[in-house]
Amino acid sequence: VEDLLAEATKYLKLLQKNSSASVETHVLSFELNMRKHKILLAFQ
Repeated sequence: VEDLLAEATKYLKLLQKNSSASVETHVLSFELNMRKHKILLAFQ
């Protein structure tokens, strides 16, 4: 896999679609967006 953050984003989108009420999904979203330097998305 060339871009690990892009690959993780694919899985995160699936989690957000199917498991949006889960706290773990929100924590993963925060961590991924912080690593991608997308501060506004991280605090969404």
